[in-house]
Amino acid sequence: MLKIDLIHVGRTRQSSLVEAEAHYIKQLKSSSKLELVELAESNSSLPEQARRDKESDSLLNSIEDGRYLILLDPRGKQLESPEFAALLQTRMNSGQSHIAFAIGGALGWNDAARSRAQYLLSLSKMTFPHELTRLILIEQLYRAFSILRGGPYHK
Repeated sequence: MLKIDLIHVGRTRQSSLVEAEAHYIKQLKSSSKLELVELAESNSSLPEQARRDKESDSLLNSIEDGRYLILLDPRGKQLESPEFAALLQTRMNSGQSHIAFAIGGALGWNDAARSRAQYLLSLSKMTFPHELTRLILIEQLYRAFSILRGGPYHK
């Protein structure tokens, strides 16, 4: 079973989004073990680059050596759902048992975080709040495993 760490800066404050996340996380339990890892947002009184660096450093310190890191980033590749499922299947076929996805805060990631990532993924050319991005990613993980099982959800 694939273990997935979903690392994100900040917390989800809207109860409706938390409920929706819980629904998909429950559905994912038969396919993977998903763990949410919350990183603290940096102090808003700091200059933007210092905030970005602090949050990126926090991410880098939370990733174990050898962990495959998929960073959500506007510069990343956009995939259709079947392609995303194929990406997960490829990682599992290569013996990867633990993957980390990382969602940044409002300022995104610095170059050091991008360099550490093995894959840059973009969900859209549009910008979403990190709370909504988290829900979209969790739903897409559920959809990907449904695709891999040949289930009806994706159709």
